[in-house]
Amino acid sequence: AISGYRLFVCSPSGRPLLTGVPAPPDSLLHLLPDSLSAAPTVTGGYVLPIPAPGGATGFLLAMEQPGVTEEGLAVVQYIATVAGLQISMIRHEREVTRRQGAETLVELMQGVLDPETVRRRFVGLGIDFSDGLHLAVVRAGGPSAAGGVQRTRSIDSDFDQPALFFRQKSDVLVVAAETTDIVGELAETPDLVIGLSRPFAVDDSFALARREALWAVARAHEAGHRSVRFGQVAAGRWLAEDADALRSLVESVIGPVISYDAVHGGSLLSSVRIWLENDKRTQDAAALLNIHHNTLAYRIKRFEQLTGRSLHSTSDLAEVWLALTAVAHTGDYR
Repeated sequence: AISGYRLFVCSPSGRPLLTGVPAPPDSLLHLLPDSLSAAPTVTGGYVLPIPAPGGATGFLLAMEQPGVTEEGLAVVQYIATVAGLQISMIRHEREVTRRQGAETLVELMQGVLDPETVRRRFVGLGIDFSDGLHLAVVRAGGPSAAGGVQRTRSIDSDFDQPALFFRQKSDVLVVAAETTDIVGELAETPDLVIGLSRPFAVDDSFALARREALWAVARAHEAGHRSVRFGQVAAGRWLAEDADALRSLVESVIGPVISYDAVHGGSLLSSVRIWLENDKRTQDAAALLNIHHNTLAYRIKRFEQLTGRSLHSTSDLAEVWLALTAVAHTGDYR
């Protein structure tokens, strides 16, 4: 009102940054600069980087209004500084909340919180659990682990909805209300794959939800999907919920193959999985693996030798497929 401009505040990609202050409409997004050092003057107004600790956090776009006297660049610069201070305070509050959420999530995985404490924590963190929760494992889709950590580092800042976050190696665990579109919240972060658990109540096992999400993210990664929810693939529904039972299934059926791959740096397990996922179409699977079809045929034969099971036998194939499904579900064989 004082400056005379229409004001917009947004991240470099155009997302809102401050509650109550709109991001630019699509018709103005072309005015956002590619560089923080770009000239402030644009057609019909100014665009300035918003200062914040560690570097600029986004842009302030000030657009002239017909019939209104504007106060000029100096006032717009002052407003950008005020916006930076406000965003810094919000980030500090969010960091405190994030740490509290991470501690809560660790305790939930360990099963050391009673139901009443869990409810009280969720209320305090602003997470609505009345319609259930879901847990996601977010993983970088690229081949570089270091790059993966970098890409998942700002996941919590990309969220507009309350959620719990906890980093575990290169994965990020996210717990949010079932009504929260986790995939949509991360839509602007490239090269991520997301595995989602089934909906669960606040009193249910978070450890089970984590195993479901780990299974789902592994399936998404291997299939080249952006996201997979546990239960979308029918085989997962037939697995036991007990982790020890799953490990026993894996060890008894495909344990020798896992050991062989670990010792020889091989890829028998993944090769057979991709072959089966492609309905035993050897040429298609070999192309996906970037190997000769004879090489894939050899790996399949070696897999059968190590497991003592024929992939042409219906009963053996069913057992192998369940074991392959259980591998990612346990979270032990990544």
